[in-house]
Amino acid sequence: MDGEAGLVIELDTDWEPRDPPVGSVWRVGRRTRLAIGMLTCLLLVAVSARPVAPVPAFRLVESVPASPGDFYSLSGDQVFVVRSTPPARRSRIDAYSLPGGRHQWRALLPAQLYAYPAAATVGVILAEGTNPQQPRQVMALDAATGSVLWRLADAMVFDDTTSVGPRMLVFVAPSGGPRELRLLDTRSGATVWSRPLPAGTRAKVLASRRLVLRSADGSAQILDEDTARTLVSGRLDTDSYQSPLDDSPGFGALSAGDRLIVTYLLPHDVTGVSAYQMSTLDKLWSTEVGERVLNVADCLAVLCVSSDDNMIAVDPATGERRWATLRWIMGGGLGGLVQATNVPGEQDPDGRVVLLDPETGRLTLDLGDWSPLEPIIRGQPALLTTGRRGPLGTWVGALDRAGTAVRPVAFLPDAMRGTCEIDRTGRLYLACSDYDGPVDIWVGRPASDG
Repeated sequence: MDGEAGLVIELDTDWEPRDPPVGSVWRVGRRTRLAIGMLTCLLLVAVSARPVAPVPAFRLVESVPASPGDFYSLSGDQVFVVRSTPPARRSRIDAYSLPGGRHQWRALLPAQLYAYPAAATVGVILAEGTNPQQPRQVMALDAATGSVLWRLADAMVFDDTTSVGPRMLVFVAPSGGPRELRLLDTRSGATVWSRPLPAGTRAKVLASRRLVLRSADGSAQILDEDTARTLVSGRLDTDSYQSPLDDSPGFGALSAGDRLIVTYLLPHDVTGVSAYQMSTLDKLWSTEVGERVLNVADCLAVLCVSSDDNMIAVDPATGERRWATLRWIMGGGLGGLVQATNVPGEQDPDGRVVLLDPETGRLTLDLGDWSPLEPIIRGQPALLTTGRRGPLGTWVGALDRAGTAVRPVAFLPDAMRGTCEIDRTGRLYLACSDYDGPVDIWVGRPASDG
């Protein structure tokens, strides 16, 4: 167990760990690199006079063992490292405590299951089947010990696992049996409520713990997710191209203020977008937006409707087009602006993030190779990372209040570009892959003006 004491939990039969990587590339000593990085950062901050929101600096608190390709996740005072083990395709998950990095436990997952530590904030690690040819199942592990809490066959976590809290939605679809949605107690697996999903019925989780169901004939209901109580009934536009045999019951819908936004397909792969009053399901407007849409997002003052090569901004009150662009796609809100990425091409193959004015679509700031760290919490500085020119490592930057510039605030020696994850549930932690193999854990000092 990498030379550390800890609890090992075997959840299935024989498993053999991979041999650790052999050899490494010679580099300057770690303490020397750290000193150079800190000095560089202090000099950079000293010459910057731009006023920004208070931001934290970071210090290295621990490194935990990992190999290239391992997945890791932060949650409160723990970090989890998940390793896939081909050809058996099993997963091993190791848990470490923070800030000390003590190894707590190791669990070996059955074949075709993969762990998602996103629910660890409620003391649970979820594992799900990854092979569509195998019967689906969901398994819950205790985040403190790694022991199995419950299993559910023929099931998949419904909606994004990052939204899992004390209760979670699962979609149950046994072979040849009735399909249903169940709300479970995340800790015990006990059923809070269940609701059948007839063939062709689609479901989507909305904000404020609401759930919208749409039948094949267009009839719809908005439910309270905690109780399954029907809040309102009505009709929505139907999607003529989604098969009732589709493995996932989701469909394109989101809430934007007091409006329900629904996407649907018309002939020739043209996408329609409609808005409904959330409290009544009365239709407010409907518009066609051209080719098949890949993403619709609430971009504050507008709706960002994105395909694979353009983005259209739609007025959520009227459905009218406000602006369009052929350069940027996949919009979302960031600090009062629209966050978008470039359309990859020969002239600009790498992913670039930009900020656009939601009213006009005008480019406000090209972030270049700065990448925002999710989640972004309102009222806290938006943090970004980049591995731009300079010493081997990653810079951390903070977006100013106006969204017009990024100020470098810390340098993380040896941190690989694009690998950092942030956690704000308790202390501010960053976890980044180290070029030498392990996962480095950095903690943010109390916020200051730098």
